[in-house]
Amino acid sequence: MFAWYYTAVALLAVAVQVVLGRLVMERGGIARTIASLPLFVAIGGAGALLVPGLASAMALRGGEVVVRSGLYRGGWELLFAPLPPAEKRAAKPLMDVGVVRLGDVLGAAGVQVLAGFAAAVLGIIALVSTEPLGLTLVGFLVAGAAMTLSASALSGKMLQSLQRIGAARQAGTRL
Repeated sequence: MFAWYYTAVALLAVAVQVVLGRLVMERGGIARTIASLPLFVAIGGAGALLVPGLASAMALRGGEVVVRSGLYRGGWELLFAPLPPAEKRAAKPLMDVGVVRLGDVLGAAGVQVLAGFAAAVLGIIALVSTEPLGLTLVGFLVAGAAMTLSASALSGKMLQSLQRIGAARQAGTRL
């Protein structure tokens, strides 16, 4: 079952890269192409909160792989194109492994904080209300709102930084 799932996801990623990769890059630029991944994950995560279950988790994971492989990775690689080969060899492993994994750690820490916040809010609501459905809905709304706000703020800052990098590269400035 997993083999079929990942085969379908990989084929869809190739199709997205071939059909949409160039179009998205030309119309949106490098910064927006790279920002497509956190944007998709934020929107997909909110959707998975609203419709919890195996199907939504599979759709989110598959979509993340498609966007990462089909769009994000192409934009990411273009950030390193202007660098001389020696600098590229030095910078890419640090960025590909170090910075990306640091982002994973910070993201996981953010999820832990949000989960703790949601648990605290749910605990307070449980003291006030004993209705399980209301408690669940409020919890999903609070957690979803907090995650969406956090993801929006982080995506905006990332997009601004990437736009500055792109502008500096177009102007010929060495970074």
